[in-house]
Amino acid sequence: MFLWVNALLPEPLKIGLRGILAPIIGFRVAENWESAVSESSGYQSPQTISTIEGSDPVVDKRTADQNFLGNRYLQVASAILSGLNPEELKSKNTIRVLDIGGGLGEYFFLLRDNLPNLKFEWLILETPALCELAKSKHADTSGISWTNTLNDSSQTFDIVLLSSVIQYVEKPFVLIEMAMQKAPLLIFNRLPFSAKPHNLVCIQRPGLFESKGSYPVHILSEQLFISYLSTRGQIMSRWLVPEDVAVVRFRKIMNQGLTFRPHTSTAV
Repeated sequence: MFLWVNALLPEPLKIGLRGILAPIIGFRVAENWESAVSESSGYQSPQTISTIEGSDPVVDKRTADQNFLGNRYLQVASAILSGLNPEELKSKNTIRVLDIGGGLGEYFFLLRDNLPNLKFEWLILETPALCELAKSKHADTSGISWTNTLNDSSQTFDIVLLSSVIQYVEKPFVLIEMAMQKAPLLIFNRLPFSAKPHNLVCIQRPGLFESKGSYPVHILSEQLFISYLSTRGQIMSRWLVPEDVAVVRFRKIMNQGLTFRPHTSTAV
C-alpha cells in the first residue's frame, strides 16, 4: 500500500515522505560507524538473510514475468564486455571473476545464461552465513563457488566486481586496495554518491522497522571517491543507476557505477 501511494506522489513529496520516514524505513544518519553497528541487527541477521534469499537485484521486478532483465544486469554485462578487449575475449578460455559481496550469484547465473559463448570461473567472497546459504542452494553448480576468506593471497582474476558492497564495510578504501591487487579491471556498481565533501554513516532499513533487517552503510562523497581512484589508476567509464535511490536528510542520492583500471594491480 505504501509503495502504491508513493508511486502516485510528485517527486518533491516522495523525497519529503522518505525523509520523514527515515527512522523506521530508509536511511537514518548515525554518529559514526560504531554507533551504527550497535543500533543495527547486522548483515547476518535472520531478517537480512531471509530478504537476500528472496531477492534478485538484477531482474526488473516490474516485468519479471515477461523475462525482462533490469538495468543493473545490463550495466554489469556491458562493463565486462567493454572492459575486456575483443582479442582478450577471443583468446581467453575462461574469464575469472572475483565477485565481492556477490550474494547468491545472480550476476553469474544471468551472464552464464545470456552469454553462452563465454565461460566464467566465478568466485564470490561473502559472509559466512551467505556462503552457507549459497552452498546449500547451488552445491552442484559448476563455474561458481563461494568463500568467506581469500586463503591464497597470490590468487588473481581478470575482473573484480564490487556491486553494492564497499559502502557496507567499515573501511571501504582498504577493501578497494585489496581489490586492486587482484585484477587489472575493477567494476563498481550501485554506489551511493553524495555531493558532500565527506562521507556520511547511516543505518539502512530496507523494510519497515526491522522487517528486513538493518545495517550500517556509508554514503560516499563523490568528490573524495573519484579523487581517490584518479590518483591510483584510470576511470574508464561511468553510469547512473536510477533503480537505486537513497534519501538522506531530505536529499535524493542516485547510485552510480564505474569501471576502473588500477596502476598498482599485480594480476595477470
